[in-house]
Amino acid sequence: MRDLSRANGRFLATVVRYLCDAGIRQFLDIGTGLPAPDNTHEVAQRAARDAARIVYVDYDPIVLAHARALLTSGEAGATEYIDSDLRDTQTILGATAKLLDFTKPMAVTLISILHAIPDGDDPHAIVVRLLGAVPSGSYLAISHMGPSCGARSAANPNVTGHPAPEHRRPTRRGAGTGVVPRRTR
Repeated sequence: MRDLSRANGRFLATVVRYLCDAGIRQFLDIGTGLPAPDNTHEVAQRAARDAARIVYVDYDPIVLAHARALLTSGEAGATEYIDSDLRDTQTILGATAKLLDFTKPMAVTLISILHAIPDGDDPHAIVVRLLGAVPSGSYLAISHMGPSCGARSAANPNVTGHPAPEHRRPTRRGAGTGVVPRRTR
């Protein structure tokens, strides 16, 4: 599990640097899991030549305590923390609008969180609602655990317990994401 966590941390840092190079200065990091080395705000504020704005979302009380102690806004940009569950997209988007400008492209990161949402809660619909709220030119970055990341079991004897994540470049909204934002008629 520690290897998986490190792989996701490296992936997040790579994604944030890539997006900063692409001109993105706003990040909505859902399921943040603070603290960790090279959090989104640290990487973005180092990589961006101008101000980066980051909103973290998590509902874990330990994460909230660390966020209050560690997340500060400064000259390099602004950070905010929202205490919310990923399934409550209305609360997330409403609170995010206090710091991020929804008329400018942003990145939504869902790093190692969607697998925690049961199928009955429709994780696909959650992602569609999030993407439907962000403007054209925004990006979505996801890392997701699959069967090869779990523990070896009688039902799945080929699983090694070591991560074999397949990381790809972040995808720009509307560029073949496989997730289609809801359109009004």
